[in-house]
Amino acid sequence: MARSFTLITKANESSGDIGQVLLVASRDASSEQDMKRERSMSMMIYIVIIYIAFLVFVGVIYVISTTFLTEMASAGAKMAASGTQGSFLSSFNLDEYTRLFKHACLIQGLSSGLMAGAMGEGKVLAGLKHSIVMMTIAYVIFTLFI
Repeated sequence: MARSFTLITKANESSGDIGQVLLVASRDASSEQDMKRERSMSMMIYIVIIYIAFLVFVGVIYVISTTFLTEMASAGAKMAASGTQGSFLSSFNLDEYTRLFKHACLIQGLSSGLMAGAMGEGKVLAGLKHSIVMMTIAYVIFTLFI
C-alpha cells in the first residue's frame, strides 16, 4: 500500500491526469501480486521435496531401529549369556540407540521445517508450522511403532 501511495503521489505531481496515474498504480500492484503468487508456486516443489526427504529419513531410521538394532541387541544378549566380555555387543543398549534415533528424527524435523519456511515464504520463523508437523510425525512413529 505504501508503495502504491508513493507511486500515485509522485505520478500525480508530474502529471495532472489522475486516471492515467491510477491505471499505472493498479498495473504495478497487479504485477507485484502476480510475482508473489508465481514465487510461491515455484517454491512449492522444494517444500514437497523437503517433506519427502524427511519421510525417507524417518523411514530409514524406522527400518534400522526395528530390524538392525533389535538383531544387535539379541546378539549382544547371546554374547553376554555365553560369557564373552570386552566386546561392543556385550554392552549394547537398545533403548539408548532408539532414544538417539528418536532425537535425530526430531532435530531433523525441526531443521527441515525451518528450511521449508525459509524457502516457501521467505521467513525462517514461518517454517515453525512445518517443523511442528514433521516433529509430530517423528514423535508418533517412535511412540506407536518403535
